Amino acid sequence: MTTPKVLLIEDDAMNRLVLRDMFAVAGLQIDEAAGGAEGLQLIEQNSYDLLLIDLRMPGIDGFSVMEAVRSRPDDKCTTPIIVVSGEAGPELRSSCMKAGANDLITKPVAMQVLFESIGAVFAKRANPETSFY
Repeated sequence: MTTPKVLLIEDDAMNRLVLRDMFAVAGLQIDEAAGGAEGLQLIEQNSYDLLLIDLRMPGIDGFSVMEAVRSRPDDKCTTPIIVVSGEAGPELRSSCMKAGANDLITKPVAMQVLFESIGAVFAKRANPETSFY
C-alpha cells in the first residue's frame, strides 16, 4: 500500500503545526494550505487521498471548499473529507455531512481520534457496498 497523500486546509498556524506533528509521529507527511483559496489551488494541481478541512476560515470557508470539491467534474470529487472544527454538535455534524464531509472531528484534536477517523473513512472507501463519495 502506498502512503496516503493528505492535504490539510487550516488557517491557524498553531493548529497546522499540531496536526503536522501528529502525522510526523505516524511517519506521514501532509501538504498544507493556510486557507481555502490556497487549498483549492493545491487540489487543482495535485491528487490527494484525503482532505482535512477547517470549517471556519476567512475568505473561502470549509463549506465552500467542500462544495467546490464535490462539484468537480473529475474523480477528485470523491476525495474523502474530514472536517476539523472548534465547534461541535449534531446540527453541525449534519450540516457537514450534507455538504459532503465524510466525518467531523473537533479541536483540540486528539491523535487517537484523528487516526481512528482516518481509518474509518478509508475502511468505508474500501468497501464497495458502502455508499461513499
